[in-house]
Amino acid sequence: WSLSLVSLPQPAYRGTAMAFSARTNAMTGRLEWHAREDGDDAQDLLTSGYGDMLHDHERNLVYEEGIRAALAQKGPDAVVLDIGTGTGLLAMMAVRLGARRVFACEVYAPMAALAEQILAANTMADRVTLIRKRSTDMTAADLPAPADIVLMEIFDTELIGEGVLGTMDHALQNLARVDCCVVPATATLFVQPVQSPSVRVCNDLSVPPLEGLTLQPSRQPCGGVVSMQDVHVAERFRDLVPLAPPCPTFRFNFSRKPQPLKESKLFKATIDKAGRVDGLVVWWEALFPGGGMLSTAPAWVTEGKSRGWREHWLQAVQHTVSPLHVHHGSELHLLGWHDEYSLWYGTSLQLPAPLADVPSCECQAHVVWNRNRICMLHDSARWRKFQEALASCALSPSSIVVSASDGPVLPLLLGQSQLSSPVKEILCLDTSPLSGRVTGKLLAVNKLPHENVHFVSDATAVTKALQSFADQPKRHIDLLVGEPYFYSTLLPWHSLHFWYVREELHEHLAPSATIIPSMCHLLVQAVHFEQLHLLRAPVHGTSGFDMKAFDALHDDLSDHDTPYCCREYAHTFLSAPVVLLAVNFHDRVADVHGKTTMQLTADGEVNAFVVWSEFRVKEAWVSTGPDVPYCKQGVRLLRRPIAVCAGQTLDLTVEFAASTGDFSYTVVC
Repeated sequence: WSLSLVSLPQPAYRGTAMAFSARTNAMTGRLEWHAREDGDDAQDLLTSGYGDMLHDHERNLVYEEGIRAALAQKGPDAVVLDIGTGTGLLAMMAVRLGARRVFACEVYAPMAALAEQILAANTMADRVTLIRKRSTDMTAADLPAPADIVLMEIFDTELIGEGVLGTMDHALQNLARVDCCVVPATATLFVQPVQSPSVRVCNDLSVPPLEGLTLQPSRQPCGGVVSMQDVHVAERFRDLVPLAPPCPTFRFNFSRKPQPLKESKLFKATIDKAGRVDGLVVWWEALFPGGGMLSTAPAWVTEGKSRGWREHWLQAVQHTVSPLHVHHGSELHLLGWHDEYSLWYGTSLQLPAPLADVPSCECQAHVVWNRNRICMLHDSARWRKFQEALASCALSPSSIVVSASDGPVLPLLLGQSQLSSPVKEILCLDTSPLSGRVTGKLLAVNKLPHENVHFVSDATAVTKALQSFADQPKRHIDLLVGEPYFYSTLLPWHSLHFWYVREELHEHLAPSATIIPSMCHLLVQAVHFEQLHLLRAPVHGTSGFDMKAFDALHDDLSDHDTPYCCREYAHTFLSAPVVLLAVNFHDRVADVHGKTTMQLTADGEVNAFVVWSEFRVKEAWVSTGPDVPYCKQGVRLLRRPIAVCAGQTLDLTVEFAASTGDFSYTVVC
């Protein structure tokens, strides 16, 4: 997270001001100041999805045919406005198809600079006028005449989250003719009720993780936060069963003004398969001049049809407040609501009352736990490993226990263990005050002992709390336990923050203190992704245009690691897992310099390496690997894939700097 942003009048990348931000180091827990450096803007561009869109052949073809149809209707002298031009692709298509007056706006300075290079490389710099503004900051004076054709692609997975409604409302009122042609012309949102236990456990807190425990902080069911869960739905939720045909809901005509920025409507789905409605799958279809269509529908809807893979548009899941049991032929009422940026659907078997505003999370648990964390909290097997480990600990009424993880798992299990083996004090290190309050509610709701449970935010606060226990002269920690799970964790090695907590508490650990987990392994595996690697692959030419300037951004940057849930992306492993780094949590934090060798197990092309962690919990291991649906792994997509043969070996070097928490590995080919 960023604490603040300060601009100083010093030269920086491409003439911008030097920007500093304060961030918490996910490994060490320390607050650090960071300055943007050369290449940071390029890194932002490469992780923003532009490369994925340039590789999306279906998208690009449909847009080009839509532009062709619009120009056939309006003629080559039409004023064409490309809103949010990005690389300039759509504007260049318009020029190639004969448009003589093309204007493209782009407010993001690094992107606009890149668009200039690409336009020049395609000899179109003097044929496309680049306007460095948001379209909503433009006035009629920015164009020679109102636009006859408006090109835009301001869509996210839920269609309206990037502000397409407000953007087009402004454009139609201020920048375009009344009879302008918009590409695309319309879009429709679809929903489909589905049954899926794995969807349910991403939101429904009424499902007990263990017998006798509840995750509901209040008695009333809570529908959670308004935001949907964006996923490759067919790949993530493999037990999903559709219960009704797709139901069209909101339809937006982008050439009509005024566009409703906020509305609520009632829709109806007829159930054709009895079951339990655990959620709604949401997607959209956009129609283009000339009859073209783009759809983000899931695989089972587009079966038998050609649909390009894409990462920039997924599907969304709207979770239900409570599961609804439905029968064949019954009607499911869908109450839809949207404002300028947000979308929400409610489900009911009865005709619902009008909705003034969408419900919000009242239990606060959905606010502090994301959907993957809630899914993790429903993994009973994972809970039992920690439950059995804690049961084996030799604790006494004078023992002091420190739990160093965010969330309720360990406090609840420690509360349970106190029913039979009470301890003196339990200190729960939770970096989020809201999370601590939710866990405190859960201890009370589950009627677990909590008078001696204290919530603190960091290891320094643990030390202060230990010093406050006047009746504990030695104040030694007998048990230090972690999942470890922290809200700041993005990449697998960030969980090594537990090691730094242990380091800060070193002098307070009893000589015979138990530490759970006792070890951590970071493992790596060579992978061939069928499509995900396109995010890092060169585009060469997109729709016949020279995109070397975009590809050059890749060449200037080293390979980097990004969190992805590998389960959602088709892949083949080309090696067995190899331990990159082994950490014994009984040891002090120290630098690590190491080497290892990976043996390839199959012929193929390695286009990525995947890293994850596993933790030794007494005799069991808890993994965050590619087979775990709620975990993300650290994926390094390679700019240049490596052709390999079974039996071949690759050497890897690993570096860990204790002072900064920096972890890195290098593949030596």
